[in-house]
Amino acid sequence: MLTCFSRILYAHATTFKPVTNIFAAYSTVVPLPHALYRTAEAQRVRQVSMVRPALDLGCGSGDFLRVGLHDIVDVGLDASLSRMSRHRRPLGYHHRCLGNAGRLPFAEEEFQTVLSVSVLEHLENPRAVLTEVCRVLKPGGLFVGTATLVDMHEQLFYPPLLRRVGLSPLARLYMRLHDRLFAHCCLLTQGEWEKMFAAAGLELEESRKIVSPRLTYYWDMLLPFALPYRLFQEWGYSFICRPPGVRALVQKWLLPLCYDDEDEGSSWFFVARKREESS
Repeated sequence: MLTCFSRILYAHATTFKPVTNIFAAYSTVVPLPHALYRTAEAQRVRQVSMVRPALDLGCGSGDFLRVGLHDIVDVGLDASLSRMSRHRRPLGYHHRCLGNAGRLPFAEEEFQTVLSVSVLEHLENPRAVLTEVCRVLKPGGLFVGTATLVDMHEQLFYPPLLRRVGLSPLARLYMRLHDRLFAHCCLLTQGEWEKMFAAAGLELEESRKIVSPRLTYYWDMLLPFALPYRLFQEWGYSFICRPPGVRALVQKWLLPLCYDDEDEGSSWFFVARKREESS
């Protein structure tokens, strides 16, 4: 068990960069549609005061914190060595470690905040992960993050287009391939997540859908720009994924959609607090 973080670090809140800065930074490291989607998530997450010591659960290569935060987070954990190895230096973290989210290698009540951005939908056993998150949080600590919802299927661009031209089987195939490409193991409704959080002892202080249907629609429309990124990550993809002038157009016309305040969306934003110990 790792137990040093809360003893050596003072508790203070993290601070995020402005949304336009986050999009600009994201658009240099990931394809434009993904930069847009992640910025919409960051727009909500950045409004939460996250007190350290903090754990980034499912940190991957650390892009979210590296482009979004002014501060360094205490610990980043991910189950994939290849994702973590994309940056040789642990950018944005005091410590990074390889581990299973269902069996976190930390002592009880180790963190004041756990952050998890678009991770829960990739887990085969999210109930076990929520139990572990509750265990490592201090009483009154926060679990903050996002999760892709099953609602996404109804908000994509290409399936309705295929259905309109009589290609419903291709529309269904597209959604199956879409989930496979993005490794969606657990797409649930907002209500199903809320029940699961309550069962784990996490009281939701904020629960809402984000990434509006309009933004999800355009995100899916622009996904072909992301294909060269997957095929040629090591060389030559920058010009194809980010053609000159396209980023400026996306920023001008689509970035405002990150501020959409609607009742529907393809992602779930949550702020949950671990119940205080009874006196």
